[in-house]
Amino acid sequence: MAPSLEAYAKNSANKTALLKINVDNHSDLSDKMGVRSIPAFFIYDAKGKLIKQGPDARSWVQEKI
Repeated sequence: MAPSLEAYAKNSANKTALLKINVDNHSDLSDKMGVRSIPAFFIYDAKGKLIKQGPDARSWVQEKI
C-alpha cells in the first residue's frame, strides 16, 4: 500500500501530506488513535477533520490514484 499512498501524495503535490508513523516507537500515539491492527489508515481534510479511517480509507485512496 505504501507505493500507492506515495503516488497519491506525489500526484496531489501541495494538497496532500503523507505521514507514516512507526507504532513501535510511538505507542502513545497509536493508543490515542485507537490503532488495533497494522496498517491503519486515517485520512484528514486540510482543516484536520477526520474524513476516512480503517479499510474504507485504503480503498478511497486507491480510487483516487
